Amino acid sequence: MQTSPYFKILSFLIILHLLPFSAIAQKTVKVVYPLDSLSLKTNITWLDRIFKDKISNNISCVGLGEFSHGGHENVAFKSKMIQYLILNKNYRLILFEYPNVLLRDLNSYLLDHKSTDLTKIESIIHGTFGYDLSDTSLNDLIGWIKNYNLKHQTDPVSLAGIDIEGALTTFGDYFNEHILNRIDVKKASEFRLMFSKDKRDSLSIIELAWFDKNKELIKGKMESTQFQELLYNSQAARQKMEHLLRQKINQFSASAFRDSVMAENVMARGSSRTILWSHNIHVTTSDFVVSLGNYLTPKFATKYYSILTDFSKEANCWVMGNGGVLVSKKFVCNPKSTSFLVATSTKHTNGIVFHSDLYDKKRKAKFNDIDVYGNQRLVGSGRTFDALVFFENVNPLQRP
Repeated sequence: MQTSPYFKILSFLIILHLLPFSAIAQKTVKVVYPLDSLSLKTNITWLDRIFKDKISNNISCVGLGEFSHGGHENVAFKSKMIQYLILNKNYRLILFEYPNVLLRDLNSYLLDHKSTDLTKIESIIHGTFGYDLSDTSLNDLIGWIKNYNLKHQTDPVSLAGIDIEGALTTFGDYFNEHILNRIDVKKASEFRLMFSKDKRDSLSIIELAWFDKNKELIKGKMESTQFQELLYNSQAARQKMEHLLRQKINQFSASAFRDSVMAENVMARGSSRTILWSHNIHVTTSDFVVSLGNYLTPKFATKYYSILTDFSKEANCWVMGNGGVLVSKKFVCNPKSTSFLVATSTKHTNGIVFHSDLYDKKRKAKFNDIDVYGNQRLVGSGRTFDALVFFENVNPLQRP
């Protein structure tokens, strides 16, 4: 008796349903590289074994992403990776998704060879990033870089900011204290009295106008490098004004504008071997995402390399709650993400995988994305990353 084609289809579906998930997904990735110690006090040989041939000498920019700004393991890995890139790959510039104005004091401290007092580090970091966004691993990294610079005074590591988010609000105090107060004390005092702390954007706008009218006067009283930094910071403040206008019209346009500006700021730094510290959504080279990474890729060609982070089970991260207060929130890994599929099929719940080792590069190259407000989504298509680092569980930032 001939078997009905409908019966064959039904039988196949039943068998497929009964197969264990791992049997279906067993060819997710060719190899998983296990994670080792993320402490800056341990050696970096394990990272060199993994990335020595992956990050070649022609790669001038490495993007280090994080699925959430509020997870400790993200910061710990990125700090360890930076240590490796400095020691073994000759990277000397770290660019943060952060306004440059707020990084000035920290960078000056790191480059000041006469200042050897390491007890200042914690207060300078708190003054730069705030207590809520500080993490023990970040403190350790800054301390390590300071020691490195003291030992390598002719070839130091420096920091800078490339973001326009927060650039307008912070410009007013920076300009008033460091520029205007040295040129016209009376005018600086007048501007300070005009605006309270909750009107810092207004102070910035007025001082930008004063800067435009007195640009040549200011230029004549500053060193060339200092004036160039002022131009960079003033431009960031103006770009944030445009960003705010775009947000009122179209959020997508505003987001694209922000990432395009960050990309231009990276390019403006020249040929320095550069590390980017940013969120996954900016670092990724995924299809259908307007990102910093995608703006950089055609300009750097093969010279840009993206490393994202994710989790394979649960993450407990700091996010912005009601009233602008940070709260911890738990997240469950999306079962369609690369980290989940790899962990399920290989039994490696922590590790590093490369996009080139994925069997299904387009469909499964996805990551969990958690924004500052705790909204979770799944992102990824095409060449989403060059490397993906995933942890079984992620904990909130560990405050010093």
